[in-house]
Amino acid sequence: MFAFLASGTFRRIIVYVVGIGIVALNRKLGLDLDAVEIGAIISATIAQIVQSSMKETAVAKAEMAISGASSAAESLSAGPTP
Repeated sequence: MFAFLASGTFRRIIVYVVGIGIVALNRKLGLDLDAVEIGAIISATIAQIVQSSMKETAVAKAEMAISGASSAAESLSAGPTP
């Protein structure tokens, strides 16, 4: 459970809930946000979620490349098999 709480997916869910919650509760909270401000909140929420997903994908690709390179180096250092 802790691994999920520390994951990027959990952070994206929190950003989504807070962003949509502010827009949905605009009047009840007395924020009186106009259309431009609501659009800015929604845009910032979407940008954060997309950026976080792209970063997580880039890190996963880099980790795969590193593990692939280390596997190749290990097989080369082992030499030919008899």
